[in-house]
Parts: sequence; C-alpha cells; structure tokens
Amino acid sequence: MQAFLATLPEYSSRDKLSFLFAEFPAERTAANSTSFDSALGFWAGAVQAATARGLLLAATDHGPSALACQCMQLHRRFAAHGMAPLGMDTVLTALVASGAWVRLEDFMAGERSAAAWLVNTLMIAPLSWTLGKLVGTRPKPPTETRQILVCKQLVSAAAEAVMDHLDKTSAFSTDRIMDLADFESLCNASGAFQQPVSALDMRLVLKHLKSDGRAAFELAEAADAAKRGERRGDVIKMAAGRRRDANLGVSETDRGVVTIKATIRTLAAQTAKMDERIQELDQQTRKALTSKLRVRALALLRQRKAVEAASGQRMSSLETLEGILRKIQGSETEAEILSAFDSGTAVLRSLVSDKNLSVERVEATMADLADALAEAADTEQAFEAGKTAVLDAHGVQVDDGELEAELDALMERDRVSQLEGRLADLSVAAEAVPASKETEMDPAGDVVAGTAERVAQDGDAGASADKQRDKKEPKREMVAA
Repeated sequence: MQAFLATLPEYSSRDKLSFLFAEFPAERTAANSTSFDSALGFWAGAVQAATARGLLLAATDHGPSALACQCMQLHRRFAAHGMAPLGMDTVLTALVASGAWVRLEDFMAGERSAAAWLVNTLMIAPLSWTLGKLVGTRPKPPTETRQILVCKQLVSAAAEAVMDHLDKTSAFSTDRIMDLADFESLCNASGAFQQPVSALDMRLVLKHLKSDGRAAFELAEAADAAKRGERRGDVIKMAAGRRRDANLGVSETDRGVVTIKATIRTLAAQTAKMDERIQELDQQTRKALTSKLRVRALALLRQRKAVEAASGQRMSSLETLEGILRKIQGSETEAEILSAFDSGTAVLRSLVSDKNLSVERVEATMADLADALAEAADTEQAFEAGKTAVLDAHGVQVDDGELEAELDALMERDRVSQLEGRLADLSVAAEAVPASKETEMDPAGDVVAGTAERVAQDGDAGASADKQRDKKEPKREMVAA
C-alpha cells in the first residue's frame, strides 16, 4: 500500500495532504463546491485505483478482490505522516449514493431467491429502520463496519476484457461452455486482473455478465464441492459475440460438454503424473541394478509395468474423449455450413424472383441487343454512303495519290530553298578568308565547291531521311486512327 501511495503526486506535498486529509464540510454548498468536488474526486480515484490493485480487500471470507473494497478502517490504509484522512466516511457515502459503488449484498441480490428478497425488503429492512428511530441510534459510519463495496466500473471493465479475450480465442461453441476452473483460466489469461483472480471476483464478473444477458451459470454449493473434493457440477455458458439473451440458460447438452471437458482435463493430468512416475521408477530400477539389488530392481520393474498399463488405459480413454469432443465440434461446423447454404439458397432465389431473372428474359434481351447492334451498323453504313454521294455531287473528288505527289513537291521545294541559303552563307564566309601562298592560284570557289558538294550530300541524306519518315507517317496515322 505504501508503494502505491508513493506514486500519488499529492502525497509528496504536505500542503496538499493537509487539504485532502481535512474533514469535509457538513454539506456541499455553492461556496465550497469547488474544494468539495476536488477532494471528493481525488479520494474517489485513489480508492478505485487501490481497489484495482487488490490492496483494499485482503484474504478474508470473501477472498482477496480487485473489484471490491472493505470499509472497515479504510481511512487508516491511506494514512501518511501520522495522519489519516478525516473525510473518508463522507467519500464512501457519496460513492454509494452516486451508484458508482454498491454494497456486495445488493450487487449479488440477483442470486438470492425472490422470497428471500421480499422478506429482506418488506420486513427486515423496515423493522431495522423503525427500531433505530425508536431507540434513537444512528447508523455506524462506513469505516466502522465490515461492509464490502463493489466498484461497478471495475466489474464492467473486467467483464469486457474477459469477453474480448474469449471472442478472440474461441472457435467453437464448446469453447464457450466451461466449468469454474476453465473460467478461472480464462479470467487470468484475459489480462483483466493484475493478480490471480479470486473466487469473489469471478462471481462478480459472472453476475455482471448474467445481468447483461451474456452468460448463464450453475455453480455447485461450496459444501457439496467440499464433500466431493472437486468442482463438479459447475457449468458456465457464455453468449457468442456481443449478443444479449435474457433467456440464455444451461441445457443438458451443456452439462455433457462440461463433463467431457473436465474428464479430459483430469485424464491429461493423471497421465502426466503417471509418466513422471514411470521415469522415476525407471531411474530407481537402474540404481538398484547398479547396486546389485536384484530383488528390489524386480519389484521396481513390476511397479513400472503396472503404472505403464494404467497409463495406457487412461491414454486410450483420453483419446476417445478427445475424439468425441472433436466430432461434436465437427458436427457443429457442418451444421453451420449447412445453415449457410440454406441461407444462401434462399437469398439467391429471392434475388432472382425480385429482379425477374429468367432464361426467357435473358434470351429475349440478348436478341434485342443483337438487333439494336445490327441497326446501328446499318445506320453507320448509310451515313457513310450519303456523305460520299454529297461530296461527289459537289465535284469534290480527291485522289490520295495526287495528294501524296503534291506533298512531296512541297517538301522538295523547302529542301532546295534551305540548301541555297546555306550555300550563300558559305560563299560569304569563303570570300572573307585571305588566300595563302600555296593557295594563291586556287580560287576560293574550289573550297566553296567542296563544301557545297558536302552540303548537297547532306541535303540528299536529309531528303532520304524525310522520305523514309513520310512513308512511316501514314502508318502511324493509321494506327492512331
């Protein structure tokens, strides 16, 4: 508890502790509402956090709990520096009045019979109240009673964590039928508790789930279980997913499944212990042989054979029960598949009927589509024929060969014009260069001629390339079209 208190920042400040440890006002008013709510909020959170860690209800007749706290001397659990909070009774009373916390007997009231509830509500409670009025006694403060308070928020959060883990790990409905030992393993594996779950916390979670319509259970009385020395008769059935069923109950089939699963668990534990015993006897036999104790070695070997035979029988029974459980699960899967087939068939038939789908309608629709496509093709051909007739009537007749020849002539004129321009530029450049002695008699025209020859060759090469490109262009245009 002290380690938990050390994590609270308020406990590191004397000034804050003086404010929090002070007595609450007699009543909450507009003048003190801020300080009243601040102190009440702190203590409500501190009590809930300590409860979740299992610090406020130790091992008692109710068992340790991470969902409930005991009121007796609760203020002393939060003591520090020789002081204890004086307003803890006010805090507990406010928590109960708000409905966030309830007395254990009220939370578990649903497990009592209707007659017992009526007697307590209509007779015992009124008589106690009347007697207190006549005698003039006041009820004891909560911290002076052994009253157990249950935090509804913690119970709800634990139940949700348990159901979430079950939804993730269960594949068959048999995984949702269990005894108390299986439910204990489920609670511990869910991570809902910071310590191993207690019997009280399991009952609180089960009561919450039952009230919510997500669980049904039959728990054997403690006295009967003690007589048998085992937890036989405990049957817990969890609803699938988030479904809530107020009529959810335990059937004979559920009891049979629990019996099979409990027997499998028992046989598995027995065979494991027998295997350990066999190994132990084998080692003892070897030691006896080493010590040359032949008689003892024979006795140990005889025991090992007997244990092996018993282990073989239990192993055979275990395999049979596991096979039965697998068949139950397989039958469930097959039933679900058949149900899905039925649902799919009904939906398909309904869809076909609603959409008026039939072979005759499909054939008629496809015939209409073929006629429409044929009419469209005829219309397109008529349009092209009419367009050609209009062009012919106006004397617009164009030969593709003539267009190609005219285009080649235009391109040739463009190349000749470009060549002449380049020759003129080279002639001007050659006249500007002075002649050397070796080339005094060589006119610049020879240089120009050689250059012109190269230009002409370049022009021919360009023309050839242009022709090749012109031949490819129509192909590209056809592909693009």
